[in-house]
Amino acid sequence: MAVDEEMRYRVYEAMKAHHGSDVAGALMEMLPPAGVPELATKADLALHAAAVEHRIDALDNRLARRIDGLEGRIDGLEGRMDQRFQVFEAQIGERIERALRQQGNRYITWMVATAGLCLAAAGLASGLA
Repeated sequence: MAVDEEMRYRVYEAMKAHHGSDVAGALMEMLPPAGVPELATKADLALHAAAVEHRIDALDNRLARRIDGLEGRIDGLEGRMDQRFQVFEAQIGERIERALRQQGNRYITWMVATAGLCLAAAGLASGLA
């Protein structure tokens, strides 16, 4: 039987007639308002909490899988970056080595030319003397 406002009023009046307005008012305050189709029970709340917990667990699992996937991608990027840096390091090393070899060759050429000029100058000086 559904309780509506009229039924609540009749209960209030009956309680007021037998027990007084204080007791009738206190009883009405303890009853749910009219038109409330269903109140949640502890069992309802437990079911709802279990459903929410299940959804949170599912989200947690999904997030963990995505994080694992991202970690894998980052590891792959690290590997590729390491390879590129090794190639770059090798190229720079080769360029530096080539530049040092060229510089050494130029220095040796300059030294030989300078020594030749000095000998020629000495030869000219001794021939003029």
